[in-house]
Amino acid sequence: MTCTAHDAAAHEVSATFGVAVSDTMKPVIGAVADQVVEATGPNGALVTFTVSASDVVDASVAVSCLPASGSVFALGSTAVTCTATDASSNSSTLQFSVTVRDTTAPVVTCPAKVSARSATVSYEPASAVDAVSTATVSYSAASGAAFSLGVTTVTATAADAAGNASTCQFEVEVTAGDVVGADDPDGDIVGGCGCTQSGGSSLLIWALGLCLALRRRLNRPISLISRSRD
Repeated sequence: MTCTAHDAAAHEVSATFGVAVSDTMKPVIGAVADQVVEATGPNGALVTFTVSASDVVDASVAVSCLPASGSVFALGSTAVTCTATDASSNSSTLQFSVTVRDTTAPVVTCPAKVSARSATVSYEPASAVDAVSTATVSYSAASGAAFSLGVTTVTATAADAAGNASTCQFEVEVTAGDVVGADDPDGDIVGGCGCTQSGGSSLLIWALGLCLALRRRLNRPISLISRSRD
């Protein structure tokens, strides 16, 4: 650029200098909210996001983020750093967090109703499936335990590593007439009441009394069939 000055006597002087126009303005990155996503597997979750930037000089500005959108984020909180750089190498950064959490309970499936002819009952375990961790299953009444006469409702609880839990229920029915007889190795069963008889008259009287008591309690007919030992 050249500038010229004149006075009244027509004297003139000129000066030349250069003018440099530069871009020193940083791009502006649009705000990004922190993200909370649900884990989809043991490695966490795939997370996508969009980050944009504007610049007073450049029509478009590229933005790069680490970790990048579409990455698999591990369980917990991860800081994401995004950088926008314009054509003049002016840059600005922005940070936000991505939190991956596990709040989904396992899916637990109970076995079908179990009917047993002894007080000690074993049953098939419930199955539990969890997307993130291995679920453990506990029971309100353990398999192999002694169950009361009639129907008992068993609750199975499946819990994952994050403490999420779900439950299901199934029934165990113990037939009344077989509770005592099932524990008799010799099979000396007196009728359908579960009483045993060893051949002695006093024991037989005791057995009959027990049968009558069970009959009154269960309100069911009793067929007395005894067998003497050799």
